[in-house]
Amino acid sequence: MLKKFRANKDFGQLLKNIVALGILRGLDLVIPLLVLPYLIRVVGIDNFGLLAFSLSTSAYFGAVMQFGFSITAARDVARAKANQAEVEKIFSVTLFASLILALACVIAFSILVAFVPAFGENRGVFFSSMFLITMQSLLPVWLFQGLEKMQFITALAFTSKLIYVGALFLMVKQPHDYIFVHLLNGAAAAIVFFAAISIARWRFSLRIFFPGWREILTAYKHGYDVFIGQLAPNLYNNSANFLLGVYWGKSAVGVFSAAAALVDAANSVGRIVCTAYLPLLSRDIRKFKAFKWVMLGLGALLSIALFILSPVASSFLVPKDSDLISKEIRWLAPSIIFAFLYLTYGTNYLNLVGLAKVGAKISVRVSLVCFFIGIFVIPKFGVMGAIALILVARFLMAMSVILFSGAGSKTNI
Repeated sequence: MLKKFRANKDFGQLLKNIVALGILRGLDLVIPLLVLPYLIRVVGIDNFGLLAFSLSTSAYFGAVMQFGFSITAARDVARAKANQAEVEKIFSVTLFASLILALACVIAFSILVAFVPAFGENRGVFFSSMFLITMQSLLPVWLFQGLEKMQFITALAFTSKLIYVGALFLMVKQPHDYIFVHLLNGAAAAIVFFAAISIARWRFSLRIFFPGWREILTAYKHGYDVFIGQLAPNLYNNSANFLLGVYWGKSAVGVFSAAAALVDAANSVGRIVCTAYLPLLSRDIRKFKAFKWVMLGLGALLSIALFILSPVASSFLVPKDSDLISKEIRWLAPSIIFAFLYLTYGTNYLNLVGLAKVGAKISVRVSLVCFFIGIFVIPKFGVMGAIALILVARFLMAMSVILFSGAGSKTNI
């Protein structure tokens, strides 16, 4: 009877997590999809491509700021949430570790913009993209996720996104207004960040204190394998936009980004379910079997749906180039199921059963190979080369984590 009660309680909490995360992550993707047709019409495909190019450059630094804490800190909080002192310690250590990395990344990014002419010519949009990425990376979603109190941050995000959309339609009315897009989005993210810290401090009574350099260094060491596993995919994910921008110009980035936005929206569903299940799997990995079938079913369904509905979706988002974007979406659609497989067996299995190093090695090796392939393929084939790169990379990542997740602790790669 007690076991059944616990199972029902876990399922109810899981549903709450999925709903809260669905709203939070959904806002991050649905709102860009809603404003995308407006942005392309007002600022033009070239300026939209510049926005995507600057964001893909800043995203490299965002992965460093997060340092895998979305997995390691959420897991640690979930396991220690009954111990107020331990949660308080994890909160302060992770927060200061993130702030130190953010400061280092902002300095490095400033040097990059100062010495690369192509970046310096558009320093306003590049610095505003870095502001956005910094605010998003510092947001302590991992704390609310581990405590299974996502409703707080979801409510904040909803309010701030409404402010962002309203400001966007008020302020972005001419092609040169593209400079405000990342700035407004970053301001919305900043509101959520400071409000989230206030809730942690006053609602959950979590003190913020400097934990000492030894604890911070331990956090880096503790999260290193997960960090490498999450950083490496940026070599092909962000490099597709980056290399297109360098060799084919802003228009190519704009068209590819519009198609990729729909695929990312579908992949976001997988990340929502994956994140919602994380606290539950952290406490009981036996729930993985049910989680696996949920993810496989959703991934297959979304891949097929996007392939079939691509003409409708592309004509709604970008009427002017809908035929071209529809073809790109169809080519990218199979990558959805590959992404879901990687999230299932990599993020929510290898990282939770003591095989984070295995996942990191897989991620690094596949990403490096695909990055170097991209250097040769994208300059020659443009958008089709970028699509091929995404498909091959996600297929190899998915097959690798499936193979080694079955090998258990005896894995030696």
